Amino acid sequence: MNKYSKDPQFFITPVFQIHPEFIYKYGQIDWLENRTMQYDRNTSNLTNNSNRNKLSSKAKSKAKKAIVYLLNCAKEKEVYNVKYNSRYKFKVSFLTLTLPTIQQHSDHEIKETCLNQLFVELKKHYNLKHYIWKAERQRNGNIHFHILSDKYLPFKEMNDRWNRIIEKLGYITEFEKVHKKRNPPTTDIHSLKKVNNVVGYILKYMIKENASNRGKLKRNIFSTSSKFVKGTRSLSDHVLCYLGSLATSGRIWSCSQSLSNLKGAQGILDDEINKEIESINNKANTYTFKKSYITCLYFKPSHINEKETPILYKLLHQFIDSLGFEHQNCDVFNGAPPADYR
Repeated sequence: MNKYSKDPQFFITPVFQIHPEFIYKYGQIDWLENRTMQYDRNTSNLTNNSNRNKLSSKAKSKAKKAIVYLLNCAKEKEVYNVKYNSRYKFKVSFLTLTLPTIQQHSDHEIKETCLNQLFVELKKHYNLKHYIWKAERQRNGNIHFHILSDKYLPFKEMNDRWNRIIEKLGYITEFEKVHKKRNPPTTDIHSLKKVNNVVGYILKYMIKENASNRGKLKRNIFSTSSKFVKGTRSLSDHVLCYLGSLATSGRIWSCSQSLSNLKGAQGILDDEINKEIESINNKANTYTFKKSYITCLYFKPSHINEKETPILYKLLHQFIDSLGFEHQNCDVFNGAPPADYR
């Protein structure tokens, strides 16, 4: 049932969006003319973009939503270790990619030449479909990347692959000049086995502002006392300032197309939907946040189930199925067991 406002240019319909860990209830504005409030907000964002070198509130919200979907929708998979004749279960992999020497290229060039090439190869060789990546600045001035995906990515293969790719820009050759070898450890796989709050752990890495290090990092970048010593990790004044200015070059984060437009399951609020939402709200471990125009209900994923909330359960799972998350067959790998299963 529509609630008409006093303004004849639009009317408001009570609607909801359901996601794996939260539900939004709000009034949808339907304009009678060719205009929307979203258009006005987007125009304002384009003309007042002051979020340099950090995620805007809107981008942070989108990134959080993508992470929550990936962690909740990734199917548990089994990997068989030939060497140890054993099986290991995991849901997601969480990698960090670094540079082995002082950064000599812009962030944009490293992303275009190296990171993009890595994703091309991962999609080809590992059928990678669902992922999120975030770029950050290290204390030494180098850029590094965090990647979250639902695929098992073997550590040695990933390290060799990344080293081969960054050699396009000469980073392995520069490393060899100093260390007399060509196999630097540029890839790290974070273990999630013993992490109790996996969502919180991932969000800390992917959404963090680095508030505690921001002052130190700024002083390092704009220091006037640093001297460049060839073959060391000391940076000259102009290089530090240059790297600092490049921290905002290009995207800070992105994700696969499957996680880029997560509108969730949507519908009009009626008595049956309100009854199911209220049953969730009455359970433990729920939290309600209200603003003048929206109500957000946060809950445990297990609160949405086929028995107690059949309508919401069906709508949510139909939307999740549309994203293309699938069960995978048992993969075979050699070497140490994966550190990233949970």
